[in-house]
Amino acid sequence: MTETEAREPAYGDDDPRVPGGRYYDGYWGDEYTVLERRKPPKGSYSGTDVFKIRCADGRVVEHQTAWEPWRDRVISEGKESAR
Repeated sequence: MTETEAREPAYGDDDPRVPGGRYYDGYWGDEYTVLERRKPPKGSYSGTDVFKIRCADGRVVEHQTAWEPWRDRVISEGKESAR
């Protein structure tokens, strides 16, 4: 991976997040667990999948935030990591 590629957000199959996995969000500085991942709704403005997550404080929310490999990281892989 080139330095330029490492600075590009990851979408779809390049996004490592899967249900059951735990991740660190480098922008917010928080850890979260992915509960569900699904394709974006038809006509979505974003190419990013929809993620239902449990935040470190226990809140459950949905978002469509891209994976940013230069600041996000995998803490533990989820049940679908062998895809």
